[in-house]
Amino acid sequence: MWKTLAAVKTEFSKFGSLLEKAKRNLEQASSTIETLQGTRTRAINRTLRDVEALPMEEAKGLIPDAGELEKADDGNE
Repeated sequence: MWKTLAAVKTEFSKFGSLLEKAKRNLEQASSTIETLQGTRTRAINRTLRDVEALPMEEAKGLIPDAGELEKADDGNE
């Protein structure tokens, strides 16, 4: 029984290490998303500030996935 508990303890230690690594990776991904959402989005919007947007129907004709983006913006995925 002690050997079984020792094996479980060893596996649990590995699990904890991998869980900590996954947590760091998720935090890094979250940080990257925040950077993209904030800084990069503002930079792109500044660059496109003087560009006139097309009506969605016309955009769909030029960019096939434009309709899918509209659904995502509405929360209807």
